Amino acid sequence: MLQSLIAFAGAAVIIALVPGPSTVMILRQSVREGRRAGVASVLGNSGSQQPPNPPETGGGRLDAWRW
Repeated sequence: MLQSLIAFAGAAVIIALVPGPSTVMILRQSVREGRRAGVASVLGNSGSQQPPNPPETGGGRLDAWRW
C-alpha cells in the first residue's frame, strides 16, 4: 500500500511539472519572436478557450449556447 502511494505521488509530481501544449507554444513563440509575440500568443490562447457551460443550458451541450 505504501509503495503504491509513493509511486502515485511521484507520478503526480512529474505530471504536474510537465508543461501543457499551450505553455510550450507560448514559450516557443516568446523565444523565437520575442516578448511581444509571446504576449500576443497568451492573449490569443486565452481568447480562444470556450467558456464553461452555465447550468441552465443543460451542462455539456455545445448547441445550447446563445451567441
